[in-house]
Amino acid sequence: MIASPPLRLSLHEWASLQTELIWVYDGVVDPEYRHLRTADGRAGYWARYVRSGQVRLSSPAGVLEAGPGQWLTGAREKGAIDVTDDARILSIHFLCQWPTGDDFFGKFGVRMISDEVCSALRKQAEQLQRSVRKSHPTAKVGYSHEQAAYPDFLRQQALFVNWLATWCETLAAQGCRPTYGGSGDERLTRVVRRLNESPMAAGFPKELLRAEAQLSPGQLDLKFVQAFGLSPWRYWERRRLEHAKRRLAQAEIPVKQVAYELGFKSDAHFVAWFRRLAGDAPGRFRAKPMGDR
Repeated sequence: MIASPPLRLSLHEWASLQTELIWVYDGVVDPEYRHLRTADGRAGYWARYVRSGQVRLSSPAGVLEAGPGQWLTGAREKGAIDVTDDARILSIHFLCQWPTGDDFFGKFGVRMISDEVCSALRKQAEQLQRSVRKSHPTAKVGYSHEQAAYPDFLRQQALFVNWLATWCETLAAQGCRPTYGGSGDERLTRVVRRLNESPMAAGFPKELLRAEAQLSPGQLDLKFVQAFGLSPWRYWERRRLEHAKRRLAQAEIPVKQVAYELGFKSDAHFVAWFRRLAGDAPGRFRAKPMGDR
């Protein structure tokens, strides 16, 4: 397989790429996660390194089975994941997403990577997992919402980015290609960064976006849609929806708290908004099996 040539963009455009560690786990697979059915439509990638036991993944592209010393990695797509009772797995779930909403490499199916081919992928993941467990020993699927001092966040982010760089290089060597080539407009890059960095509880940063872009609202909407396929407002709403889904996946987080984090004045307004965008009320969404969310 021919490796893809690296995509070259300005450093400012690379900074608009949304990357986030959602969780990292190393250990025995809990019974409730040994037989999962996964739904399509959610952003993000996963990577699972098998330490012991067997992992079987079924998808529209076919069936793959991995044993000790092998990685399985891919985007979230419709399918099934089954692991044996003795399975022990190093698992990472993360975002690596363009402003368009597309995952970095798109949906490339599932790739198998041997530890013999790239042992650095495992070693860096182990280092990241140890750091996360040391600083947040009780964190599970809600790791990305844990609190930390900024210097500590930067140190952990450096470990994650180091692993992510190796993951990207490994997939590029297998022929995977980025799905986006950049907007070519520095103003839009600044707008995307502002949308990604603005606190969701503070509301849509309309005036800040206009100041960043130095464009009228109509001109900004037009150029943003041409570059990314959606308006700044839709981009903001998508970001809020993904946040809501990840928070609702944590059963211990009250719906009222999720609504507050997103800037809603009442639970009723949040419920109506979530139902309109997600097709389900927050309670029904939370009650679904993990793989169907």
